[in-house]
Formats: sequence, structure tokens, C-alpha cells
Amino acid sequence: MLSAAAMACGLYMFRSNREHTIIATGSASVDFTSDLVKWSGSFCAEASTSTAAYNQIQKDVETVKSFLLDNGITEDEMQFNAINISEKTHNIYDTNGNRVGEESDGYRPTQSIQVTSSDIDKVERVSREVSVLLEKGIEFSSYNCEYYYTGRLLCKVIRKGLDNFLVARIKRSRHVLQKLWCKDK
Repeated sequence: MLSAAAMACGLYMFRSNREHTIIATGSASVDFTSDLVKWSGSFCAEASTSTAAYNQIQKDVETVKSFLLDNGITEDEMQFNAINISEKTHNIYDTNGNRVGEESDGYRPTQSIQVTSSDIDKVERVSREVSVLLEKGIEFSSYNCEYYYTGRLLCKVIRKGLDNFLVARIKRSRHVLQKLWCKDK
């Protein structure tokens, strides 16, 4: 009881003295392996009417879906997003070079897809083999895989950082108390 009171008094005196400050930080790093991968891509088609463009992109969706299924991607792992259809146009100019309007060049639907799976090797392999779709007339743009960890890693890192902080704080407090108590002796 007496030692606790002496320590509290010493800490109060130390904290009230403006010359001293205690700064302690904790840090932590944890190695981990990703357990989830997301891979996405998009493809487009072109046609003179919006209906023909939509029909073409629907055929391409079926071809892409078959390619993915044939390579082990399940329907649960793939997500086709909404189709975006835009009209292609070009400007019309008069004989003086003044723009007088625009004319339709047809329609261009774009379809994007995302594959999410815990089988990282499978998704990486399929993402590298997507050039097969070019041979089938589908202009598929593949994006880089994104890797995630779905476990409770953040809690481990915070716990480890807090432990490091507390250890540093205790070591610093010991050093400060020794200076305070041993100064007069």
C-alpha cells in the first residue's frame, strides 16, 4: 500500500514537471496469406441498332459464361453486372467547316463481370487464359486480380500493437521511476 502511494506521488511529481514527457507507441506486423481473390473484366460489342447490339452482347455473355464454367468457375463465383449501352456518333460539318449536327454510328453495349472465389490458383489461371475469348471474337479486357484476407487479422494486429505499447510503457516507467527514486541517493 505504501509503495503504491509512493509510486503515485512520484508519477504525479514527474507528470507535473514540464521538463519530462512520456511518449510510447506500439506497433505490430503480422504475416498472412490471402484467402479470397476478386478478378474482373469487361467486354463489348457493336451493332447498328440498340436491339442488335443488345442481342450480340447477350450471345457474348453466354460464351464468356461457358468459358468460365468450362474452366471451373461456378455460377455462384461469377457476377455479371448491368449492361451499359451507349450510342456511337460522329459530327457532321457543312462546307465551311461548321458543325451542324451529329449522326449515329451504331450502338456499343459493354458488359462487366466479377469473379470472387477462395480458390486463388484457379482464378489466377483462368485470368491468364482469357485470351481464348479473343479467338471467339470477344474483346475481353481483363483487370488485375485483387487479393483479400477475410479472417480476423485486424484484431490480432491491434492486440499485438497494444501489447508492444504496454511493454514499452512499462520499460519507460521503470526507467523514469529509477531516475526519480535514485536521484537523491
